[in-house]
Amino acid sequence: MATAMSGNEVFEMAIGMERTGKDFYEALALGCDNTQVRAFCVATARQEADHLTAFRKMRDQWVKSAPSRAVQPEGAEALASLAKGRIQPDPAAVRKVAIGGNLKDALSMAIKMEQDAVSFYGELAARLPDSAKAIQLIVEEEKKHLSGLRSLAV
Repeated sequence: MATAMSGNEVFEMAIGMERTGKDFYEALALGCDNTQVRAFCVATARQEADHLTAFRKMRDQWVKSAPSRAVQPEGAEALASLAKGRIQPDPAAVRKVAIGGNLKDALSMAIKMEQDAVSFYGELAARLPDSAKAIQLIVEEEKKHLSGLRSLAV
């Protein structure tokens, strides 16, 4: 049986995802010889850092305005399901792929992470209407990351 999940817990998942994404892009930028990929990764790491800050602010606002409110069980279950298999593989595995020298594998991992982030954040926006507008802006940026990655992977 699913239990309700606090907004704080949900935002912590998003913060973790953004931290892993930022670390991934920074590591890939450092370990990549392809100047186009490197430039993309540097810019994307900065955007992931901005998302990290945005989710921290949303979490802090949530804690102040709705400390006892929770994401309802059906919403919590959907978010937990997305988060489990998810978006972020183990951070050590991400760093290993990012600096391991296989650009194709690194770009494939990044595409998967971005696709999962778009799905997760879309669900997050639906479950947290007070933060939906801000989350949707992040979703749009993640979609741009995805598009950029796909063009680099060709």
